[in-house]
Amino acid sequence: MKKIFLAILILFFSLHLFSQAKIDSLFNLLKISDEDTISAKLYIEISKEYKAVSKDSAALYLEKAINIYIENELYRETIENLHSLGKLLISNSKYSQANEQILKSIEYSILLQNDSLLSFSYHLMGINYYRMQKYQDALDYYYKALNIREKLKDADGIARTTNNIGAIFYFLDVYDKAIEYYKKSLENEQKNNNKEGIASSLNNIGLVYQEKELPDSALYFLEQALNYNLELNDKKGSAFKYNNIGLIYLENKKNYSQAMKYFVKAFEIFKELDIKESLANSCNNIGETYLNIKEYDKALNYLEYALHLAKSINSLQRQFETTENLAKIYFIKEDYEQAYNYLKKTTELKDSIASNNLNDKIAEMETKYETEKIEKENQIQKMTINEQVLKNKYKNLVV
Repeated sequence: MKKIFLAILILFFSLHLFSQAKIDSLFNLLKISDEDTISAKLYIEISKEYKAVSKDSAALYLEKAINIYIENELYRETIENLHSLGKLLISNSKYSQANEQILKSIEYSILLQNDSLLSFSYHLMGINYYRMQKYQDALDYYYKALNIREKLKDADGIARTTNNIGAIFYFLDVYDKAIEYYKKSLENEQKNNNKEGIASSLNNIGLVYQEKELPDSALYFLEQALNYNLELNDKKGSAFKYNNIGLIYLENKKNYSQAMKYFVKAFEIFKELDIKESLANSCNNIGETYLNIKEYDKALNYLEYALHLAKSINSLQRQFETTENLAKIYFIKEDYEQAYNYLKKTTELKDSIASNNLNDKIAEMETKYETEKIEKENQIQKMTINEQVLKNKYKNLVV
């Protein structure tokens, strides 16, 4: 019966079925499963199928798999799936729940004495705290992860963690520290010959130099990043680099012909890939470039298209940037009524963005309260896990 079941399972996973049909088939297989570990794997597959349509359902079935692994003392599988659950919850902005699951993975990793899994748990907790805008806590966990990964000489892990540390310092405007960690990330990506990672690190260093108002240094790194993206035939990555290089020529060097060249390349790719927010941004940048060279009618064409796109995806930030430029053009053209209308709209959008930011702050405070409450509960849970493992060890000795 088990051999037949496994044969059915293998055959099933070789098929490309419509998602709901696949979910139904997985549940049918679950009904005839008589092994816990196979049931756990089925729950994991069900979770993967639900991820695209309902992250809450995906989390529910992943938890069922985790519970089976815990009951069967399969702690490595427990930890790996706690990591998956943590990432899923973070992607669903459920930071308190993610914190709870990641803390469990930390405890099990310590009990299993597995430094590789423990470093990943610490890194994942750093991501969660970063998303919660608790930057000091994020750094604390990233440094814990980095300490272990350096001992393990895990170049890939070091690259990821130093990149994330660099991102925090970049966000906090501590630019020299950001460059230091981005360069460490670059060094480790080069050790692995990870061209995508190398391109990302070069881009990040370039952006920091742009913030430091060192355009030549910024261009040096961004152009290298672009070359890697072109070599990899990474259209999306190339488009972002074109856009970033264009901004340096527009804002720092005031070289409008060069800026236009790069913005148009970005525009063409974003249009081909149908990435509306980035396309709106490109249109706004092209419009602003035409504004600077006093070709106002061309500027209006691109800015009006940018505004249309921004409204279609309900991007307040993109609408704000575009209406601000439209107000400037109509003021220059002495159409004061239109200039006033767009200026009024710009003010309204600015207030809406500020209101959204306030709501985010309130949500952050609520999350902080929930997280601190869960952390206290997890101190109790830690004792329970230790007790459970000791009981299992004692049971095995008795047997």
